[in-house]
Amino acid sequence: MQFLTNGNVGFNDIYEMFYYLFSEIGLSINSDQYLYDQDTMNVLKYKDKYIKATVQPVEIYAGRNDIIFDPARNLNLMVTLFGYFVNKETNNPDGDTIKFISQYLDDNEMRDKQRLVIKTANGDISSKFYQNIYLAYIECIFLLTGNFSVDLTNFDIATF
Repeated sequence: MQFLTNGNVGFNDIYEMFYYLFSEIGLSINSDQYLYDQDTMNVLKYKDKYIKATVQPVEIYAGRNDIIFDPARNLNLMVTLFGYFVNKETNNPDGDTIKFISQYLDDNEMRDKQRLVIKTANGDISSKFYQNIYLAYIECIFLLTGNFSVDLTNFDIATF
């Protein structure tokens, strides 16, 4: 992690970003590289497949019942994880601090980037504009947990 000149925090690589993302949600990775919820100890699934992930630069091998956490290539997986986070926070016994109402995507003027806008009972929260919209979902998880100083723009690289 690095502190940027604008006062925000940036991540050195995608593995570090995933580590802090999973920590914000209360997730961890077991010895078999499966993503699980630290509160319930349940291994997470996406479309009836177990999610494998890493926070280290090591190879992950997925079996036929597994899927690799790679939100850059699978936006729906990131959207599902975002929904999991919102549902978990909404059902938190300490009270619903998010007060989530709805979400939508918003285009910039050039229509080459999008941002995620979240409507809450406490007002709207929006991410920065990104070419890779999965970053907006990650940023909004940080924003909803009160971490307003995360900068993910170094990961917003055009993909072809």
